[in-house]
Parts: sequence; C-alpha cells; structure tokens
Amino acid sequence: MADHYRPVIIHHPPNNGISPVVFDNPHSGYSETWLWDAFMDRLLIEAPGAGVHVLETDVPRTIIDTNRDIEEIDPSVFQEPWPYPHKVTANVRNGMGLIPYLIKRRDGTLVQAFNENSQLTVSEVKRRINEYYKPYYDALIDLINTSQQHHGIAIHFNFHSTPRQDSPHHQDVILGNLKGKSCSPLLLGFVQDFFRKEGLSTGLNKPYPGGALIRKTHAPDQGRHSLQIELARDLYMDQSSLSFDPFKGGNLKNILTRFATEIHQFSLNQAVALRP
Repeated sequence: MADHYRPVIIHHPPNNGISPVVFDNPHSGYSETWLWDAFMDRLLIEAPGAGVHVLETDVPRTIIDTNRDIEEIDPSVFQEPWPYPHKVTANVRNGMGLIPYLIKRRDGTLVQAFNENSQLTVSEVKRRINEYYKPYYDALIDLINTSQQHHGIAIHFNFHSTPRQDSPHHQDVILGNLKGKSCSPLLLGFVQDFFRKEGLSTGLNKPYPGGALIRKTHAPDQGRHSLQIELARDLYMDQSSLSFDPFKGGNLKNILTRFATEIHQFSLNQAVALRP
C-alpha cells in the first residue's frame, strides 16, 4: 500500500529559534469525516511567527490516530490474530481506537471504515505504526526535550476541534489537564484568563480531560507541562458542511496568534516558577 503522507510537519519560530512552547495538531490530516480536526492548520498558521513551535501531520486520522495509545487495538477487526499487547478501552469499543473502524459522515451517521473483504492485516498496521505513529510521537518528544534543554521548562499544547454539543459542559474552549495532573495551576490559570479576556467561555476536563499525547508528555514536577485545548467548531466554520468561515475563522486565527505571542512571553517570564 503506497501513499505519500508526511507524518511530521514542523514549523519553527523565526530564524530557527527555540521556544519553551510547543503546539501540536495531531488530527490535521484531511478527511471528509468528523475525525478531521478541520482547518486547525489554518488557525495556527501564524503561531510560529509569534514565537512557538508547531507540529502537525497530513496523515488522516482514518489511517491511524496519533492521539491514542499504541495498544488501543480491537483484534476482532483483523483478518488474522493480533500477536501484540492490546487493550479494549471505551474508545476501542466505540470504533475509535488506534485504527478507527467506525467513521462519522458529515450527516452524523456511522459507517464501517472497511468491510469484511478489506479488513486490516497485522503487517499493514505495523507499517502505519512505524511510518506514521512513531515518527510523530518521536518528533513531539524531541521538540519538548529540546525546549527544556534550552529553557529548563517545556510547555506543550495539544490542539483539537470539537462539534458544539448541546451540553452545559460544552464551552467555546475546553481545557484538559488530566483532572489536575498535567500542568502547573499557574499555567492553567494564565490560559483560562487569556481566553476569557478574548470573550470566549472556558470549560475544564468535561468532556475531554486529555488524550494519549498529554498522558505521554506531561511531567510538571520535572518542568514539562501539557494541556489539551479543544475549540468549538462553530467558532470558525459551518459544522454541517465542514466549510471554513473566513470572517469567524480569521478572528479565531488572530486570537490564537495572540495566544502564541502571550504564552511564549509568559513561559520566559515564569520559567523559574515552572521549573522543578
């Protein structure tokens, strides 16, 4: 199976500077499904110029989900026995594990990602892990390590978009800190205050406390702080057609560029307080 996806796309600050701050966007690969974090690359396009690193990929989430644990596999969907460790989590049971096998269409209906005659093989999944999953994860860890080596701290933001739900917990911006474990309260408070000053409502951990990349990277007691950021899609696009709204999208892009500027400066000003 040949394809030409780029598993790792990195945008650095001007003059290849090294920032304490890393943005990552693991679901930026295009897909005509809700699995795509639609247009997140457009929203973050000016963030590197504001002083932060931005990591993204053009591998669709329908191929492999870099924000899942590598063992989140359902062995029942393969042509042959799965010979490696696996765990059937709630995500896996819902068809949304490492290799999604239920896809949500634009009209909201769920369809199989592959049928009985085209079920995945072990060798194909291993290829996707080695060519797409591991390079992305390794690149993120390398960026975080480099940031910490130069500044004594690293601040990682894991960006996603989410359909606006009819729920009291669904705010404009939902922050996930693993229920208090993944970053300093000082950092969390700064981020909450920033978005509120921009006129956006914020929620915390409901319904998104943080995914695999946050769980793998956070270590605030060692100076590595991670926070997941979910942005409501109706802030910048038409949720039903998945079309970008130039006016609303431009406004949110400007907000996120200001966020990149301010969080970069915050990380420099508060480096001592955020160190172990």
